[in-house]
Amino acid sequence: MSRLKLQLRWMLTEDFPAVARLDFQQATEPWNEDAYREFLQARNQIVQVAVIGADVVGALACRLESTTLHVERLIIEPGEHGAATLDLMVTAIRNKLTRARSCAEILIHECRTAELVALRQFDFVAVSVVRNHFRGRRDGILMRYSLFREATYAPTNRLTSYFAQEDR
Repeated sequence: MSRLKLQLRWMLTEDFPAVARLDFQQATEPWNEDAYREFLQARNQIVQVAVIGADVVGALACRLESTTLHVERLIIEPGEHGAATLDLMVTAIRNKLTRARSCAEILIHECRTAELVALRQFDFVAVSVVRNHFRGRRDGILMRYSLFREATYAPTNRLTSYFAQEDR
């Protein structure tokens, strides 16, 4: 295990190539450098990166709305630091929530079961299915984390049914 410390910081200009490369390797529909630059043009959008030494091992892109934090990208390099990176990024997500902006939402590709299960372990709840959201007419699962527990939801497919049974 590496002795270098995992840190989360704001994305810098020199991080664009590494983040785009990581996104290309991990994402279902990857963004390129220009997509990240365009994303950062809006004043309510931020990108943070997880780094170990000079190596980028994760990226978190969020859109801050008045009542909801929309996680647009949550990219983590697999490997020995994957779990710690996810923990650090979920903590960053939670730290951005307030009484007014009390929930965070992320849309996950239906085939990314490992990501769905990992977020579930951090109290994200599958709340709905977004039909044909991804290229190739694939569905997305909307996961939500809330500071305040919400009412139960109606399962809409096998995966959300599975998570609903686990809650009982």
